[in-house]
Amino acid sequence: MKRINFKLITIILFLQIAVIYCTDKNELSVTIKGNDYSGVYEGMIDISLCCEAYGIVNGWVAFDFSQNPPVILYDGVFYEGISIADNKLLNIEESEYSVYPVNTFGIFGENNGKYGLWYNYRSDDPEYDAGKTFLVKTGDISQAQSLIDKYRKEKDRFDVFFAKLKNYVIIKDYNGISSLVNYPIEDNSCSQYNNKSNKNLINEKEFASRIKTIMASSGTDFNTDFTYNRIEDDAPEFSGGIYVVYLGGQVHIKEINNEFKIIALLCYG
Repeated sequence: MKRINFKLITIILFLQIAVIYCTDKNELSVTIKGNDYSGVYEGMIDISLCCEAYGIVNGWVAFDFSQNPPVILYDGVFYEGISIADNKLLNIEESEYSVYPVNTFGIFGENNGKYGLWYNYRSDDPEYDAGKTFLVKTGDISQAQSLIDKYRKEKDRFDVFFAKLKNYVIIKDYNGISSLVNYPIEDNSCSQYNNKSNKNLINEKEFASRIKTIMASSGTDFNTDFTYNRIEDDAPEFSGGIYVVYLGGQVHIKEINNEFKIIALLCYG
């Protein structure tokens, strides 16, 4: 009869317990790391330009995954419809980003010992083919939340301004619209180009007359089609951080001395 080697059995049992323990510890460490995706990331990102074109700039993104839904602040612009699965940053809504595999914005990981995000970017600039860029994590969740809070307060202030502007637009109060302008203002609208009218508007009377002409010629129903967009802070062809509305052409708005003002009239939409 064979003798049972109790010493060998003890060693095997110990090794099995050690494997289970280590596996649990590794899974726990992954979970903890997953919660650490929140933060501020910096590097080359794509910026939407005119006419469905994209450019590449050195910008930043702030993530707060402790919120439900997650809060994404992309170089000053709030993004919606974004989720995280494992270490992948995903777009959960149908959009032009579906050109990426499974709507993947990027994958969190490491590069040369630095933690960050492998980001899928787009570009129409021949110097930058669409592909991946690495955004280095430069701030933790508290720094991300600080940025998010700052830009939320800015958005709240703009929403108050926009509600006033929208009311003036809907009731066609051109004098009211002109009261929101920073003078003098340069008119680069299509109306100015077509009619060779005065390019520099120096007061409310001149602006009210011009914006009435621009809006009337646009053929737009502003009751149903009047929204705004915010341009990223580091957009190359604009003043960073401006807001844009359409009134028969682009109207640019910026905060000056803690007050939002219309600062430019442009031809394109």
